Amino acid sequence: MPADSIQPANAATSCARSNEPALADGSTKALVLGAGLSGLAAAKLLAALGANVSVADRKCHDDLGKVGEELRSDDIPVLTEDEALKIASKFDLIVASPGVSFNHPLAAFARKSGVKVVGELELGYRCCDVPVLGVTGTNGKTSVTSITGHVLSKLGIDAFVGGNIGSPFSGLALDLLNGGKRPDFAVLEISSFQLETVERFGALAAALLNLTPDHLDRHATLESYLEIKTRIFSRMDPKGRAVLNLGDEMVKEIMAPAPIHGFSTSARPARGAWAKNGIIEIVDGGEVLGEADFADFRLEGLHNQDNVMAAALLAGAAGADPQKALDAAKGAPGLPWRRGG
Repeated sequence: MPADSIQPANAATSCARSNEPALADGSTKALVLGAGLSGLAAAKLLAALGANVSVADRKCHDDLGKVGEELRSDDIPVLTEDEALKIASKFDLIVASPGVSFNHPLAAFARKSGVKVVGELELGYRCCDVPVLGVTGTNGKTSVTSITGHVLSKLGIDAFVGGNIGSPFSGLALDLLNGGKRPDFAVLEISSFQLETVERFGALAAALLNLTPDHLDRHATLESYLEIKTRIFSRMDPKGRAVLNLGDEMVKEIMAPAPIHGFSTSARPARGAWAKNGIIEIVDGGEVLGEADFADFRLEGLHNQDNVMAAALLAGAAGADPQKALDAAKGAPGLPWRRGG
């Protein structure tokens, strides 16, 4: 049964995107590949949609700790990957966790058998109508996502912060399905692993912070890695904004379907933000819309000037006043270093 033709259960229509085909309902037999936090959120969301859902993982059920206990309490069976591979063609839908390659043998076999395979981010997006501010890049994703969330919160804009950090997007979709309060925006850290499996995902605003060789064991070449990263712009809202690091030789050449707001520490962009001698300005043409001295921020290091500029530009897409966004960012705390992706 083609999963694109499946219509959502009535209970799900309150949070599903009305302009996107649903992925699951009570007639769907679904498999979640990977039993991490994202896999758990996806499995619970699919179960709430009425799907007959199972989870496949390299570990057996008894070795999954608290995740296994939660799956067991929801009567969601856990299969070994070998067990799932034997019956892969019987599923209508497979949802891959971010850590699972799109070319994983089970996912590859399922696609050859005509089974729809998507990622957890795509599932969450289809089931959650909250506008997305997405952040990707090799380095700085966590910081920019967190700073953006901090700024919006300080300005009274309700934002869910998660994705590749904290809570998966499918978790927000499940919360809305269960009657939870709808935030104004979702600020999502998005890894290349998640972008591998997007199909109809589209952000209101999206930032590509930088690109350096990483995960080439999975993406093979730097060019392939770049192509996957740029998928964050592929179906974005043309009335939104694309935030690009104009100081990165590969990133600055990217084309996007929405207006580009660049940031730089070397040259003043026509529209965006720049920093010179520690002074950050948000600009549009010849007009300075906001200004701040980086010495007044809690954050330290030149890399955080980039992070603040990207966050302020993303917050602007959510309606934040540029000057107020910079002022709010002054109180944002630093974060432990995280590996790129």
